[in-house]
Amino acid sequence: MAKAGIYSLLKEHALEATCFLLIFGLFFSRAILSISLPIMLLIAINSFYHHQKINPIKLKHYFFIGLYILICLSIWNTTDKVTWLNILFKNSFLWVLPLVFIFAKKPGEATIQRLVSFFGFCGVLCISIDLVWILSHQQIYKEIIAKSGSITSVLGPYHTELGLLYSIAFTALWMSLLNQKEPIKKRIIIALLILFLMGLIIIAQRFTLISLLLSGLFFIGRELIITKNYKYLGYALLLFLAAIIVYQKVPAIKQKVIYTKNDIISLVENQNPNYLSISQRWAANKCAIEVIKNNVFIGVAPADLKHEMDEQYALNSYWLIPQNRVFIHNQYLYFLASYGVILSVFIFIGGLIILFKEITHNIKFLAFIIPIILHMFTDNTMERQISGISVVFLLLLFTNFKIKTLSER
Repeated sequence: MAKAGIYSLLKEHALEATCFLLIFGLFFSRAILSISLPIMLLIAINSFYHHQKINPIKLKHYFFIGLYILICLSIWNTTDKVTWLNILFKNSFLWVLPLVFIFAKKPGEATIQRLVSFFGFCGVLCISIDLVWILSHQQIYKEIIAKSGSITSVLGPYHTELGLLYSIAFTALWMSLLNQKEPIKKRIIIALLILFLMGLIIIAQRFTLISLLLSGLFFIGRELIITKNYKYLGYALLLFLAAIIVYQKVPAIKQKVIYTKNDIISLVENQNPNYLSISQRWAANKCAIEVIKNNVFIGVAPADLKHEMDEQYALNSYWLIPQNRVFIHNQYLYFLASYGVILSVFIFIGGLIILFKEITHNIKFLAFIIPIILHMFTDNTMERQISGISVVFLLLLFTNFKIKTLSER
């Protein structure tokens, strides 16, 4: 009886356990992340085999599977079959995760709440480990900050993907706080949020801080409009004041702002872009736009895009030396260059419809959407394993997280 009870318990929570595994892998281990996907798929197939029932198939399921089909079909337009196979394998999450949530038993509200909270806790743990490293390597930290460099996470992924993860994690933890009724747990989450924010400021995580600032201003403005309570105007002013104080008192933030300002000035004045992050990415975008102009209707196929950009760089270096000629860092331009204008328009429309539906259903989800949209302007988000899985997982599961804002309570 005991064995049967344990087996039943494992069977009932198998998908939830692998979701925890996937979230942990996003922050700490690509190996665990890669293992979790096929396990989730096997659990989903087993669930369907026993229940003979699937969950409602929505536009977002078709959308992600459709993106993968586009990669498959691009073989007719590609010359680099090896890279094409690599992209197929790397982007397999586009069809695995939708199928998992179609065939597996639908997670309950309590399960989703636990997963949302765990995502936030993983973010706190990841940044806490980095803070411990900073405390034990203060001289190295000061040297990195003086050069406006990015702190490499001890266990976490590359900082561009980590910025998106931190944005999602902080938002998830904040929503867990709003959904929490027990005073003790509320205090714990508040303490974790403070620690998280302090960590983001100390490591000067530019992308996450900008995303959170924009999200905060949006929801403060929304509450002000709905409630007509002008205390929210005071909250906005306090937010700006806090940002100014942090800029003045935290060397890491001040140096990052100065570096960003100088980078933008260099870009506007058409100065040497080498070794300047924003300028190099802007040059890559200009290179990609030329590729798009030369292949307007059908694109060049994802596998051939790097080769096409290299050829364009050979024609116009945009003042970049060879080692600084980076690949495109913009998801929207990536789609246009890979699939052409016509297919890309359908992709953009489909994506906007999905986001609009989710926001209409749950306006709080916009707090997750803002960093995703911003990230796609600064990186080819869906082509990277960690950021891509984060986006798909979030859109498929976290949209079901129910919570009320202050004006709705």
